[in-house]
Amino acid sequence: MNPPAVAEFVTLGETMGVLSADEIGPLRNGHRMVLGVAGAESNVAIGMSRLGHRAAWVGRVGSDSIGRLALRELTAEGVDIAHAIVDPSAPTGLMLKTRRTTATAQVSYLRRGSAGSHLAPDDVPAALVSAARVLHVTGITAALSPTARAAVFRAIDIAKSADVAV
Repeated sequence: MNPPAVAEFVTLGETMGVLSADEIGPLRNGHRMVLGVAGAESNVAIGMSRLGHRAAWVGRVGSDSIGRLALRELTAEGVDIAHAIVDPSAPTGLMLKTRRTTATAQVSYLRRGSAGSHLAPDDVPAALVSAARVLHVTGITAALSPTARAAVFRAIDIAKSADVAV
C-alpha cells in the first residue's frame, strides 16, 4: 500500500457556513436563503485541487451540521482534511450574505467564539507544512483571536524553516 501523497499546498484558516439570499433586498424582507460554505483559505484549497494540485486544509469546525457540511464539501472537492479538527466546544462560524443590488452585497459574520477562532499553535501539523511547496495564510485568520494569530505565525515559522513558500 502506498502512503498518501504529500499536499503541495497547505491552507490554514476558518471555514464557515454561508447563508446567501437568493433575492435582492434587505434580509428583514424575509428572503429565502441558500446554505453553502465559505472561507478564503478553503476557497484557495478548493481552487488548487480543481487545478489538479494536492491541497490540504487545516482548521477547526464545530461538531454541528454546518461543520460536517464544510468537511463534506472540502472532501468532495478533493481537499485533504486529515488535519481538520472537529471542536465539540464551539460552533462553526456563519456568514450571512444579502444582495443589496445586482452588483453589491452586504455580509455579516457570526463568528465570535467560533471553532475557527479557537485555532491554536498546537493545531498546526509541522510535518504537513514542512513537506508542502506552498503555505497559504491570510490576515483574516490572524485577526480571529490571539491563539489563531499564534497558529498562523507558528505555521509561517515552520514553513520558513523548511524553505516552503508562504
